[in-house]
Amino acid sequence: MNAEYFVTKPNGERTGPFDEDAMATMVKSGAVAPEDRIEDGQGGTYERSVFVPAGTNLPVKKLSPWVWVAIGAAALCLPCGAVLAAVLFPVFAQARVAAKQSSTLNELTYVGIAVQSYTVDHDDKFPPAMATLDEAWPSIGGYAKSPMPQSYNDASPKFLGNQELSAKAIKEIQDPRRTYMFFDAAPWMTGSRCVVFADSHASRVTEVRINTSIANHLVDTEEP
Repeated sequence: MNAEYFVTKPNGERTGPFDEDAMATMVKSGAVAPEDRIEDGQGGTYERSVFVPAGTNLPVKKLSPWVWVAIGAAALCLPCGAVLAAVLFPVFAQARVAAKQSSTLNELTYVGIAVQSYTVDHDDKFPPAMATLDEAWPSIGGYAKSPMPQSYNDASPKFLGNQELSAKAIKEIQDPRRTYMFFDAAPWMTGSRCVVFADSHASRVTEVRINTSIANHLVDTEEP
């Protein structure tokens, strides 16, 4: 009596029984795939090669054309993604800096308003100490009604001030729109600093203009 064999698919589907000749035909035709399990009635398992003569090439399961398409697309997308990342990362970095600068300008605007409120109660004079925001804050902090702001600049969170404004009367300032009040202690990576002027407006000023203005007693050399 010929041995009987069964074929079990990965999904659990079981077919058979088949004799040796039938198994050989099924294996050579590819009807029995490499992932299928061949068993006999006693629970023994067999390789496909058992049912074909030595040296016979067994059918190999071919990859779907869609698999090759996916592999090709991935090979193309990887370098494209690297190029795209190289282009976009600097853009994102610049956008991040711009957002931080905008937040810093808002903080300086609030400082300018607090100084204005202080002058109203003190005979139109600036606080007695203006070399840094740290020095001026004990005088103007109560008008700000918030913690002392800091710059969002990664290079330094501090603000420097215009010492020449200390206890000075507003009417003595020739051009408040161009006279520095407080500004970033260090330049941003963009080569500029955030400044609030004596009229309380805030803007970004290039490092070149900052250095020239420092030599000009912190009066900006350009019209706003």
